Order: sequence, then structure tokens, then C-alpha cells
Amino acid sequence: MSVRVPGDYPDLDEALAAGEAEIELAGEVRGGQTLTGGVVLRGGAVRGEGEGWTLTLEGDAVLEGVQILSEAGKGVLVRSGAPRLTGLMVQVDGVAFGCEGDSTPVLRQCQVARCSNGLYAKGQAAPDAEELVIVSSGGGLVLRESSAGRFVQCGIVGGRFAAVEVCGEASPRLEGIAIPAAGSGAVFIREQARPVFDQLLVQKCQLAAIEVIDEASPEISAALLQNAGGSGVFVHGRAKAVLRGVRVEDCALAGLEIAEQADPTVDGCQVARPGGSGLYVHDQARGTYLELEIEASGLAGIEISEEAAAELERVRVFGSSRSGLWVHGRARAEVIEASLRHGAVDAVEVSGDAVLVLEDSTVQENREVGIAVRERAGLEATDVTVADNGGLGLVAAGMARVRWSGGRITGEPAAVRAVDQAQVALVDEPELEGSVSAFGQAVLEGAPD
Repeated sequence: MSVRVPGDYPDLDEALAAGEAEIELAGEVRGGQTLTGGVVLRGGAVRGEGEGWTLTLEGDAVLEGVQILSEAGKGVLVRSGAPRLTGLMVQVDGVAFGCEGDSTPVLRQCQVARCSNGLYAKGQAAPDAEELVIVSSGGGLVLRESSAGRFVQCGIVGGRFAAVEVCGEASPRLEGIAIPAAGSGAVFIREQARPVFDQLLVQKCQLAAIEVIDEASPEISAALLQNAGGSGVFVHGRAKAVLRGVRVEDCALAGLEIAEQADPTVDGCQVARPGGSGLYVHDQARGTYLELEIEASGLAGIEISEEAAAELERVRVFGSSRSGLWVHGRARAEVIEASLRHGAVDAVEVSGDAVLVLEDSTVQENREVGIAVRERAGLEATDVTVADNGGLGLVAAGMARVRWSGGRITGEPAAVRAVDQAQVALVDEPELEGSVSAFGQAVLEGAPD
């Protein structure tokens, strides 16, 4: 049978010292105790004193409907066992929940109204949390070392650190995570972490909504990222993220930014109204990009630059402020089944020493030139349709090299124009509507008489 504190015992210390296994709190009691075994604690409030933990759990304790309070200290530390925490309300100055060792705490319908950091897990701890709500001035969830666990239907408001940080070799699964606001980035994944995110919502953050760095390899699916102060998703270092069904809306910088030596796989993702390019791959980054849709980007729809290399298939770009596809520097890109429409300037631009392989694609209804190849760049196009644009269909300038096979080219005032020292070879009888001409030292091969 349960005992009451205060009542049957004046305080929690005496009830625990007497070996009571089931305790009802009738009001507020002083904290600082360690609960071992299967002690059950219900109702009331426990107030911590000083900067330590209000309660420490070792074993399979049960806490139900308890308030955890501390003006200067921390909340609940789980050192071992599988305690069950249900309906807790936590208001503390420090960390709300700590999970260490090989503990496997179960948290259900807990709320953290105030803390510096919400929950951390380290060692091999594997929390199982559902309907956890955290409001923090620092970070929300910090999962490190070899921790794992499961987090379902959780809401987090973060402060000056990431709302969710996963590092070390942590491999948690997070489902249905909502981040209404974060004072820094929303999700930060680093080192060798391997988290799995499914159904992630980010509504506002000051930096990137998702940043993946080092050698992390997360899997992120069914995510909606809105109003990021940086890029929607920023993958760099040597990271190998897998992104499926991610939608980015109204971010300040690039929708998807891939940098350094990152090599992600992006499948079935959408970017709408980014302040920068929709997809920006630079440095020595790589990646495979499938079923990508980009709408109304502030810069290029897709930008591949420096020494980056990318493979893109079945991509759609609509309404870019710059080129729909811009490959420059010493970049290499292979693009298959692309649709580039309603861009404000050259729909496709290849410049510098870049090389673009373009196949089975449509460049249509853009305001200016369809495809421009400049400087020392190279283009190999196969079965590409360039039609109904506001300027030339294909222009090659500088020392550009173009090999065009099949397809269709229309343009005003010319379908194809080669200038300077450019070389253009038309093979397999492409359909041409408009004049074909070469100027200066340019060479144009395969043009009809």
C-alpha cells in the first residue's frame, strides 16, 4: 500500500529510508535523493536545492504526475535500469533529463516548461520517449556517444543551440518531431552519427534547418523545413546523408547546399522560394539527385561549381531568377530527363572549365537564351529540346566545345550561334528552326546547307 508524504512521513528522505515502495506526494517535498529499485512516486512536486540533480534514478522506478522544480539545479538523472516517467512537468535551470550508462528510460507525455537543455543521452543509453515537449534556452535533445533510442511525436523549442543535436556514434530513431522555433539551427548531426528521422517539421530557425557534417550518415524522410535563416539543408565535411521526400520552403540561402567532400543521396525532394540557389553543390562535393523539383529560386535553380561533380535525373526547375541550371568553375554534371522552364535569364549556362552532359531534357519557355556555353566549358547534349525561349536557342562563345546529338533547337534570332573560337558539332540531324551561324574563328560542323 502507498504512503503519503508529508503525512505518514514528514519528508521523502524518511519514506525512502524506511523502504517504502509506493509513495504519494501530498504537496511539495525537498529533492536530492537517489531512487533505487522499483520505487513508485506519484503526484505532488519535488524541488531541488543547489545546482545538483533533483532526483537520480538507479533501477526501474516509476514516476507519475510529478512536478520537478529547481531554481538553480537540474531535473532527473537516469543512471541505470528502465524507469518509467509519465506525465512529468519539469521546470529547472539546468538539464531537464539526463540518461547515462546503458539505461533505457521510458518517457510518456512529459513536459519541460523551462530548462537550459532538455534531454541528453550518452554512453549506450536508449530512451524511449513519446509526446515529450521541451522548451529550452539552449538545446532540446542532445544525443551523443553510442546512445540510441526512440523519440515519437515530440515537440521542441530550442534556444541558442540546435534544437536536436546528434553526435558521436549515436543512432536514435526520431519520428514525428516538430520544431516550431529554434534560436540556432534546428537539427545538427555530426561526427559518425547515424540517426533516422521520419516526419520532421521545422517551422522557423536562425541557421540551417538541418546541418550534417563530418562523417555523419543520417537518413531523413518526409520532412517539411520552413523559414530557415540559412540553407534548408546544409551537408558538408564527408557526410553521406540520405534525404527522401524533403520539402524546403522560404529559406534565406540555398534550399539544399552540399559542400566540401559531402556525397549525399537526394530522392524525391522539393525546394520552393529559396533566397539562394535551389540546389547548390560546390567545393569537391558529389552526390546523386533524383526526382528533384525546384520552384522560384532567388538565384540559380541548380548550381554546380568549383570542383564539384553531380549526377541528376528527373529534375524539374521552374521560374529561377538566374539560370535554371548553372555549371561553372571546374565542375562536372550529368543531367538526365530535366525540365527547365520560365527562367529569367539563360536557362542553361555552362562556363569556366565546367563540363555538362545533358540528355533527354527540355529547355522551354525561358525569357532569354536557351543554352549558353562560354569560356572553356564543354557541353555534350543528346536528345535535348530547346524551344520557345526568348532568345537564341544555343550559343557557344570563347573556347567552348559543344557536341549536340539529335533533339530539337529553335531560337530567335538564331537557333545556333557560334562565336570567338568556339567549336560546335551537330550530329544525328537535330531538328533546327531558325538560322545557324558561326562568327570569328568559330567552327560549326554538321549544319544544314
